[in-house]
Amino acid sequence: MAILSSEVLTQVNGLLFPNLTGVASINTELKGILKELSARGYLKKTDTLTLTASVDYVTNPTGLLTIQSIHAQDYVPLKPMTWAERVGLRAYNSTTGTPERYVVYGGSIWVYPVPSTAAAALTWTIAYTYLHPDDVTTILFDEQWRQCIYDG
Repeated sequence: MAILSSEVLTQVNGLLFPNLTGVASINTELKGILKELSARGYLKKTDTLTLTASVDYVTNPTGLLTIQSIHAQDYVPLKPMTWAERVGLRAYNSTTGTPERYVVYGGSIWVYPVPSTAAAALTWTIAYTYLHPDDVTTILFDEQWRQCIYDG
C-alpha cells in the first residue's frame, strides 16, 4: 500500500493538534523529510538501461544518486572507472564490444568500450539510489518507512 501525503498530514495533526484544526499543508516539511531519507541512499530502484550501438553514453535516470550495479543478463556487472580513466581508454582504443566499465559524468552514464550492435541488443539492468521527487502526493518509500516518515 502506498503512503499518501494526506495520511501523513492526518497523523501529524492527530499528534500535534488533537483538538485543533492543525496544519493545512504538510508538503514543505514532507519534501524535506523525503529528500533527507533518499539522500542517505534509502530509496532504491531497478530499471532497464537502453544502450545504443556505437554510442558510449546514456542519460542518467531521474534523481540518480549512486549506481549499485549495471549488468546484462548473465554478464559480470560493469566496474566503475573515473572520467580520467575513460578519457585515457578512449584515446588509445576506440573499438566496440560489450561494455565492462562505466562512469557517471555530466548528467550521463558513460560506458567502455563503446557498445557493439550485439551488446546494445542485450537487456541491461541498472540498480541505483535516487532522490525522491518534489511531488509528495504519493510517497515512493515502502510501507516499512511509514513510522519514520510520520516521526519526521
